[in-house]
Amino acid sequence: MTTAPRRYLGIDFEYGNNTKGSICAYGLAFEDGTQEHGFVQLPAIAPKQEHTRFHGITQEQADGGMEFSQLYARIAGLLAEAQADGVELILVAHDITSDRRAWQAAQLIHGLEALHLSWLNSLPIAYAELGIKKGQGKAGVATMAERYGIPINHHNPADDALIALQVVLRNPLSKNLVKDNQPAQRVKELRTHG
Repeated sequence: MTTAPRRYLGIDFEYGNNTKGSICAYGLAFEDGTQEHGFVQLPAIAPKQEHTRFHGITQEQADGGMEFSQLYARIAGLLAEAQADGVELILVAHDITSDRRAWQAAQLIHGLEALHLSWLNSLPIAYAELGIKKGQGKAGVATMAERYGIPINHHNPADDALIALQVVLRNPLSKNLVKDNQPAQRVKELRTHG
């Protein structure tokens, strides 16, 4: 278990289609209250934007976005900055399963070395805060935003990242740290979101 101080970074992705790693937008939320949002070009193996109806991101927005390698460099830079400051960077996502897998898959698709990142799942913390178990009620981003009185545009990844971060910052229950030191998923598993 680490003894280094922690720096939390809210993170969320939106996806262009059912191919794992098809990140078309990202959002970051920082402890100082600032947020960052951007569009990301879809990978060559799955370049078509098929989820506009879910999040409103168009093919043109994705096509005009940054390359995934630029987003990778941004996260790598934040990781290096935290290390230089002597703190452990913790990526916080509200239900990390899809975001972590998408990140791992995108690294693999783009031939990038897997970054050694620490992830924290804010969803179980939200359930605990609400005093409910999974399946007994809602603890998603919209529910928690309403609880905290924070106006958001759901599926805006920066707003979703902000709520994930707020769940952690407002709760002392932030102990279920997940280390992501594994290489990206096998190619067979990349084809579609399960």
